Amino acid sequence: MTTTLADVLLVLLSDGPRTVQDLHQRHRDTLGPARQVDITRVVSTMTRLERLGHIRPDAARSRAQYRVWTVTDAGHRSWRAWILDVRAGAAQEDIVVRALLALAATDRPTYETVIAACTACLETRRHHPRRRRPLSAPDALDDLDDAVAATALRWLRRLRTRPRARARVT
Repeated sequence: MTTTLADVLLVLLSDGPRTVQDLHQRHRDTLGPARQVDITRVVSTMTRLERLGHIRPDAARSRAQYRVWTVTDAGHRSWRAWILDVRAGAAQEDIVVRALLALAATDRPTYETVIAACTACLETRRHHPRRRRPLSAPDALDDLDDAVAATALRWLRRLRTRPRARARVT
């Protein structure tokens, strides 16, 4: 299962009510500038999430110019099901995004479960055997895949041992 912007926004919104502008900034802060999305994509995704019943406006917190959004029960079930469903063979990018979102926006038990699932996924990956023949481009790509997976695995193991700094919106 690949990561969608809807998945990311639901997880970020699960940490507390936010405006579209807040979510756009939080997305960039959490996932980094290389994964930044245009605010118009955030707006259209929020519209779709509202239509699906996963989010609703928080009338008490909204202002004339800025609508504040909150996750519904259906949205809560959706993001939890997605973030905890780390399947064997998940793409490296998917694992990194889930780990970063869990770190930034989930409670401690969910965070630990996600990190454990991501770690288990990487630990079960088949490493490519080293060949004694002349190196080819496919062999070099296999070596790169192994090196990236090993690095990601070390990164996930380190995340488990470090305290988290999490600012929660109330």
